Amino acid sequence: MRVPRPRRRGAGGPAVTLVAVALLTAGCRIDVTTDVAVDARGGGDVAVAVRIDGATLRALDEAGVDPALDVAATLGPDSRWEEERDVDADGGLTLTYRRAFADGAAATALLGELSADVAPQDPAVRLDVTVTTTSTGAVRLAGTGALSPPATLGVRVDDVVVGPSGDELAALTDEAVTATLRVTVPGPLVSHDADTVDGRTLTWDLPVGEPRPILLVADAVPVWRRPVPVLGAVGAVGAGVVLWRRRTSRRGGPEGPDAAVSPAG
Repeated sequence: MRVPRPRRRGAGGPAVTLVAVALLTAGCRIDVTTDVAVDARGGGDVAVAVRIDGATLRALDEAGVDPALDVAATLGPDSRWEEERDVDADGGLTLTYRRAFADGAAATALLGELSADVAPQDPAVRLDVTVTTTSTGAVRLAGTGALSPPATLGVRVDDVVVGPSGDELAALTDEAVTATLRVTVPGPLVSHDADTVDGRTLTWDLPVGEPRPILLVADAVPVWRRPVPVLGAVGAVGAGVVLWRRRTSRRGGPEGPDAAVSPAG
């Protein structure tokens, strides 16, 4: 039996390697969190964090698999994903990939990219959602989300695929891999179907297999909390200075027309 090696996109997603190693090694875990943070102007960023525990990391090392290359290959060769690496005290590795977006349409496209080129039989976080934002910070997010399990582990003996499949493989994936969607909005919440809420951050647990509905509606940021454009603020200050000068000039100077005048000489 051999551990599967990364394959080219289109012939199967490379992320199958990570999942296969986790399912084949007792006690291994992989946690995938997709964060969407929206700012008061309707822009923000998407961050995908993949945490690989120490046991999985050691198994990957023994198999000669670089998890960073594996995840990056699944996200695609687009260099605009900024990678961050963090090793925690337990020996686990967290790989975070981040991209900024200007509006809801761009956020929708980024979330769609997470599984756009992953084959249907391969594991992936699949977010079929539409994000709508406004320049005042209102947000609407609606669609479905799920963690799809691999159809097979890609393990071969004498070129014959072996190992669990179907419901058994989905159950193993549910034990070894967790996936969540987390969205932070700038304005007050109107309605949602999230599993947990912490302030203005909402979290959905994504099931293995059948997609679940996802809905979030948030109001615009109150006027007094909206950022003031820099040019507008500078213009307001400048206008204030001009008005102050005109008023003092009409009154005969900074001290007004009743200011004392010292005799000459």
